Amino acid sequence: MKTYRKGLLCFFKQSNPSSINCIFELDMLYFCRIVQHKVSKLLGCYTEMRDKMQKTQTATSHKYNKPKQLKDYRAFWTFLFISYVFFLFIFVIIKFDGNINHLLDRVNTIAMSRESNYCNYNLEPFRTMRAYLNNLSSEIAFINVFGNIVAYMPMGFFIPLIFIKCKTFIKTIFLCCLAVIAIESFQFVSMLGYFDIDDIILNILGCCFGYAVLLICSWLIDRLNL
Repeated sequence: MKTYRKGLLCFFKQSNPSSINCIFELDMLYFCRIVQHKVSKLLGCYTEMRDKMQKTQTATSHKYNKPKQLKDYRAFWTFLFISYVFFLFIFVIIKFDGNINHLLDRVNTIAMSRESNYCNYNLEPFRTMRAYLNNLSSEIAFINVFGNIVAYMPMGFFIPLIFIKCKTFIKTIFLCCLAVIAIESFQFVSMLGYFDIDDIILNILGCCFGYAVLLICSWLIDRLNL
């Protein structure tokens, strides 16, 4: 390159001394083009980096500013669920009214019934429910029918919010069935109550209603966030 420039310079000096300025003009033009190319390249890189940063900020903004959903408060729902299980056990499962002697009397009564070949279980569907439905005006019948439904609605509501793998209706109701059967079995073994297939039907029905309430609440929250 240096040899070429020297030869070109000698040629212009021999042919026309004033044309030496053309070499500098060509050099300046070449230099300007190089600078222009470098600047354009830097501007292109800057524009590309700016676009990437804007996309990242937009994605981050959507991530942290997205509308809150019911499942986002899992710790709160877990606390409520634990409280619900505690009260369910005390007031529904063992039916503790503050007097331990009443629990002992119930155990003794069921134990004596077992000795008379009358076990504390019912495996015939709608046997006890039919009697209650025919006499819903009675306070006992009303409490037994609607109480068994309402008492288990929170279970169908809380389980999909707490357990990630049980979001679908089938999985939720399956887990509720296991819990209800375990509760009825505990009542049978401990002789604190009866294993009643009608109670299981009403309890699972309550879980279904609880899941329906969850779907309605989720739908309303999504509509309000929009």
